[in-house]
Amino acid sequence: MKRTTYLIIIILLNFVAYSDCIDESQISNESNCYEMYAPVCGCDGLTYVNDCYAENAGVTDWTDGECQPMDSISIEGRWRIGEFDNTMYEFFDGFRYTYYCADENGCDSTYWSSLDTSNAIPNPNPYVISGNTISINLFFGTIATYEINIRCDGQVLDFYYDEDDDWEGLHSTLVKIGYNSTNIDCEEQIADSTSIEGRWLWSNGGISSTPSTMYEFLNDLRYIYYCDNTLCDLAYWNSLDTSNAIPNPDSYTFINNMITIGEEDNGSLVNFKCNGNIALFGDNTDSYIWRVGLDINDCDDFNNQQLGLLKNKIIPQKFILHQNYPNPFNPITNIQYQLFEDSYVNVTVYDMLGNLVNNLVDRNQISGFKSVQWNGTNNQGEFVSAGVYLFKIHSGEYGKTKKMVLLK
Repeated sequence: MKRTTYLIIIILLNFVAYSDCIDESQISNESNCYEMYAPVCGCDGLTYVNDCYAENAGVTDWTDGECQPMDSISIEGRWRIGEFDNTMYEFFDGFRYTYYCADENGCDSTYWSSLDTSNAIPNPNPYVISGNTISINLFFGTIATYEINIRCDGQVLDFYYDEDDDWEGLHSTLVKIGYNSTNIDCEEQIADSTSIEGRWLWSNGGISSTPSTMYEFLNDLRYIYYCDNTLCDLAYWNSLDTSNAIPNPDSYTFINNMITIGEEDNGSLVNFKCNGNIALFGDNTDSYIWRVGLDINDCDDFNNQQLGLLKNKIIPQKFILHQNYPNPFNPITNIQYQLFEDSYVNVTVYDMLGNLVNNLVDRNQISGFKSVQWNGTNNQGEFVSAGVYLFKIHSGEYGKTKKMVLLK
């Protein structure tokens, strides 16, 4: 009989999943089972006192231990097929959404995180989880049923062929967005402590007020900028965009704090200091980069003498809020400002209706050149929709507001 509605499909799914699980001819009311609690989980998803009780109930298969509650397995979230880097699945509110990426060089975590369900292909697939079995409605009367297994602390999801397939064993493996897709054996990973994206300065001999080089990590490319005059100050670096960089930027990958630049690089472990504002590479403590606008006085976890600090710190002459860069942006932008005196600083993002979106800075700061990043999320860590946003600074009696555009 043709199923005419999705509701009928959902109602029948559990029945279909268990139709071959109970042998009614073996059901017995005899009480010849010992009163010993050695629980087993029947293939019908119910917990029995012991295997004897399961057998008397006509259950054809079981495993040791109690059954997980029917709703205990949650696979909601965003996943990539390990061997197909241009595909992402999102399980959300009972539907499986499918996303594709046409540009293989840009299909990184930043790209996938920038999408919402409007970017998925039309007609998402409804799914139902019962025990450790998932049934996905592929439409046209086709239901794909798999046994699922979650491992690696919820970061890896295995799908196994069901008994109706011609194949046996593992069907596919998905990994959570942001997890190293090559590490499906669940070896210990080092969590990314911060993002490498943004603008960084370098100078021979350590931190300088007039560094000679700026690196910008943006959309999987590393741009390099040079300055060959004595005016290589913050204002100079802020005036540049990617058209000012040297030609042919380098591709890079940044996974688990390991950065690899170009195809022949073996990679270096990045050690972040100063709340992610200083980056050291491998065991080399003599050469490092620091974020544009870094206030070295905020670096309690780094040796000031090692940094080669300026003896005469440059103090801005007035309050300035610079336009964010890049703008428009997706998903990270830099907001830079200057404080000519110590003060309590508040930098806040609002939507165009005046609703608070994110508190970026809310603390006392000493005078100097400052920088803060916004990654397009609200105070709850959720990505916000594309559109025009306001960023506002308050510092003592000084206040200024500018607009920025978030693209998706």
